[in-house]
Amino acid sequence: MTEELDNTRRLSPLSVRRPVGSAAAWDDSPEGHDRAVEQASAMDGSHTRTVSEGRAAGRLSAEERGILATLLVQQRSYEGNAALVSRGQPSIRAFILHKGWACAHRSLPSGARQILSVYVPGDLIGYPPAQAFPSEAILHGHNVSTITDTEVSEIGIDRLSGALALAPGLARAMFWDHARAHAMLEERLVSLGRRSARERTAHFFLELSVRLGDSDTGLLNAYECPLSQYVVADALGLSAEHLNRILKQLRLARLLHVRSGSVEILDRDGLVRLADFDSGYLSAHSPPGA
Repeated sequence: MTEELDNTRRLSPLSVRRPVGSAAAWDDSPEGHDRAVEQASAMDGSHTRTVSEGRAAGRLSAEERGILATLLVQQRSYEGNAALVSRGQPSIRAFILHKGWACAHRSLPSGARQILSVYVPGDLIGYPPAQAFPSEAILHGHNVSTITDTEVSEIGIDRLSGALALAPGLARAMFWDHARAHAMLEERLVSLGRRSARERTAHFFLELSVRLGDSDTGLLNAYECPLSQYVVADALGLSAEHLNRILKQLRLARLLHVRSGSVEILDRDGLVRLADFDSGYLSAHSPPGA
């Protein structure tokens, strides 16, 4: 156990824990659609912000919000360290994360693991699917595991594709959400390839502070963070021991304090200068003509 982050267990590459509880019944009737729309109107922002609030471009019409609501009715709860997506398996469903955290990762035969993405509430997982193997079927090229207990909406890929064909505003919003995820992956590649350990660590926690903020609260200088030292280290391409030395340096420099379950940015301007952090890539820009 270290002062900075709990030395909790690693995620299993292909966990087989089952979801907690059963999925809500799927109701395609007009009455079911109306109930779903009512539920969407009562939802808090975390359920729909991926495609209809600060995360996404454009505004959804009432009809498009109704279509979105029907996509969110089939919900499941998963325990921590459960597999949502398995590498090499067909891509048949996507997920919208309502509560909890998850991550995309690849593991090598040596046991080394690279965290590709960290998902927070509001994120879309598994869409559009990526084909990584020569096959007629679209197969996943990585694993996605829950980090904490989570609540998600499960959406069949065919159903989601059909809904997007009927709702261009929703399709545009999801396109820009995907573009944002791609921009984050580009920044992660730059960090792994060219930023120092101190710079990439600062950049990682600054990015999370922007992602976890919203249009009302703006940037967060303190936030809950359930990531273990192993998850953060595997995201940054560092050993857990090296990461803890870096976190100690940042704490002593009065820039950042990471403790078990929480992050406090002590000097945002100083941390931004260290990481050369520009949050513009996280903005949900509207497409031309929107």
